[in-house]
Amino acid sequence: FIHDFPLKNGLTIVEEFYQEKKQKLSQEVQSLLKYEMASYLGVYEVISVTAEVGLRLKDLFTGEEMDVLEVKGSMTMVKWDIIFARVIRMEAVNKFSGMITLIPIRSKGNVLSSIKNAWEEFKTETGKLDWSHFAKSNAQIIHHVIEDQSLKEPIFVTEEHHKIFSCKAVFEVKKFETIRYRLSK
Repeated sequence: FIHDFPLKNGLTIVEEFYQEKKQKLSQEVQSLLKYEMASYLGVYEVISVTAEVGLRLKDLFTGEEMDVLEVKGSMTMVKWDIIFARVIRMEAVNKFSGMITLIPIRSKGNVLSSIKNAWEEFKTETGKLDWSHFAKSNAQIIHHVIEDQSLKEPIFVTEEHHKIFSCKAVFEVKKFETIRYRLSK
């Protein structure tokens, strides 16, 4: 939200903060804020994981591959995970910022197709062709596309293609020892 949503003045919260405070900020903080302002959310596939160091990601819309320093993420994510995340690109170092959303592998095709359709519409309406322009101005839409994908539960069938229903029966046992004795025979 603070990186992408434009306020009435057309600036995001981070951009407005930078404009108002840059005279009082150190060069290091100014540099970090510039990297934050240039960042956008993306959909990535985890290509490889180096435990306790980071991840190699592939942007599924630009094809770009990058290394991201992320100790905790390297302990929980695995190769082929699909994620929606903000990567802050700081010259030779890339890091995640904010929340990371895991996209269920079963939803990958639908999610990517829906986002691609929205991006194509955006390109036609605005003339802006870069993924970064679309992602920055449509982060909420992308997030909702991901969250709104209904997961289809698997349907189990017999060899004759009849549905199998899973059931559970609960019995109240008044004389446990009698039941135990009868079941042991």
